[in-house]
Amino acid sequence: MPWCPRLLSAVLVVGLAACAQAPGEADGGASGGSNSGSSGGASGGTAGGGSGGSTSGSSVPSDAGFAAPHRSFPQLAQGPGVLDPLTLVLVTSEGDDGGPTLDALTEALLATGWWTTAQQTFGLGAVTFVSRTGAPIGGAMTDQTALDYVGGVVADGGPEPDGKTVYLLFLPDGVSFAAQGQAFCWWSTPYPPDRSLTLGDSLAIVAYGGTSCGGFGPFSTLDVATLDLSASIVDAAVGAVSCDGYNLPHAPSSEPWDAGVFPSYFGFCAGPADLCNGTNVSEASDAGTITAVRYFSNDAASAGGDPCVPAVSQPYFNVSVPQDWYPVSPGTTASIPLTGWSTAPMKWELDVGFDRGSGSMAALPASALSLQSDAGTVTVSNCGTFAQMSNGTAATLGVAVPAGAASADYAVIGLYSYVLDPRTCYPRPGQDLDHFWPVGIYVP
Repeated sequence: MPWCPRLLSAVLVVGLAACAQAPGEADGGASGGSNSGSSGGASGGTAGGGSGGSTSGSSVPSDAGFAAPHRSFPQLAQGPGVLDPLTLVLVTSEGDDGGPTLDALTEALLATGWWTTAQQTFGLGAVTFVSRTGAPIGGAMTDQTALDYVGGVVADGGPEPDGKTVYLLFLPDGVSFAAQGQAFCWWSTPYPPDRSLTLGDSLAIVAYGGTSCGGFGPFSTLDVATLDLSASIVDAAVGAVSCDGYNLPHAPSSEPWDAGVFPSYFGFCAGPADLCNGTNVSEASDAGTITAVRYFSNDAASAGGDPCVPAVSQPYFNVSVPQDWYPVSPGTTASIPLTGWSTAPMKWELDVGFDRGSGSMAALPASALSLQSDAGTVTVSNCGTFAQMSNGTAATLGVAVPAGAASADYAVIGLYSYVLDPRTCYPRPGQDLDHFWPVGIYVP
């Protein structure tokens, strides 16, 4: 999934179309972000739970630092699909003044500690950069025209797919992008898209100047572009796009509550950047300061604190839910307990939003969701009123289940923690945008 804001209050609506799910993601097709398909070595993700609910992991003990006891994150499966050595083909179009800047920023980023940490975390090796320029691009571009465009560039001089190559296409300022009829700021797919021909290579498109793909809050348009391209690079390099490397495998096509809720939350085969969507780190480079997404580390997650690396100085905060899935009855209001945890003393705002579902719960309205915290609520200037959380604070998520809900209907709900600057209704510069935790409900 592309890096994108998920601030959910009505006054915090941000129009990044890339935050939506691409049609067909759950079927292993291309995704609006990294990811499709399913595979892997040792099983990652979470245990089944049936009517008792499933769990994302064991409870982290209370002596794991300052943080209150909380559930551990799921672990990424590790398959053989890491692209090592990696060839990164940077494709720009003739006449695109911004393309060379992104080329330079990409090469500079992979000379920083951000990439060194990725190499150490995932066993990545050397990178070879190849810059290619194609014909001018005008007007909107679709997934098919993007695939045809890159195919033409490759046919005109390579490099050919070899199982170790990532093609990164930067669209010029003002050129929008849509896949399966839906607008995206960033999109990724195995390359070529025919899985019978795919060796493990991938294609990522960054529409950094497209409609609704500009800057927001503390992030400039260039920041958003580097966040998206950094996510595309790390997820592709570790094999998440092909689902042959580090990834959370797909949710089951039926009865998803028999597996962990994280795969259902994403709706596609998620990679390490997806699991840390909403985080960021600023890296000094020869090309200036670059804002990049952080990415998930199994080791960091197992330690019970911030699961995302590179490490940052700010404390990490989130909420934890005892189970991944909760059985519910039609026409009732489900009450789901949750607890706040943080790696240092602090307070933050908690919000809730519907993610995806099926049947009568395919589109739960905002009015069906409520939060009640033992610490009460907090009103942040003109930004809205939120449940207030701190380390160890208990709260309850209420979900009004439609009376017409039938057996096998389900919904996945996201819980979003953030600290807002009342002047902007966004986090302050240098802070993560949000930290999330999903929970699911289903009718047995």
